[in-house]
Amino acid sequence: MSSRDIIAVCQHNIALFSNDCSGFVRAVANACGVFIVGDANAIVASLDFGKRLPNGVAAQESAAAGDLVIAGLQAPRHGHVVVVVNGPLNRGRYPYSFWGRYRGMTIGDATMNVGFTHGHGCLNYAFDVNDRERVKYAAFKPIETLLPRANEHEGILVHTFV
Repeated sequence: MSSRDIIAVCQHNIALFSNDCSGFVRAVANACGVFIVGDANAIVASLDFGKRLPNGVAAQESAAAGDLVIAGLQAPRHGHVVVVVNGPLNRGRYPYSFWGRYRGMTIGDATMNVGFTHGHGCLNYAFDVNDRERVKYAAFKPIETLLPRANEHEGILVHTFV
């Protein structure tokens, strides 16, 4: 099992969940054999079931070793979660990640998701400048027999937002 396999799973799922961070993390985790449920706030609460990591550097190292690394932060209305992958660190501390992004807009009584981001880049682009130092990280061991293997053309990062 390699970190490229997890990157490939992220690449397969990002278009399906580009506007849904928790749906994206659940899909990637489930493909890795890690059962995760709930919205972003619930996923962050469940990080205690994984191996807690102290910071982005440790998260990147764990992802490079082939672990599924999830990072996130709870918030009153909508928290935010990402999947950390093996890639560059921005400013020596923010790991490369994939995410979906919810951008709510309320018109009258209806609230809709109107947001879209590229869905990948270093973690400092996924969280507000005031929040990124409070992000929690945890690693989970993928179940090797369930994780799809990347072929020779998958799981390769084209670095953006470094």
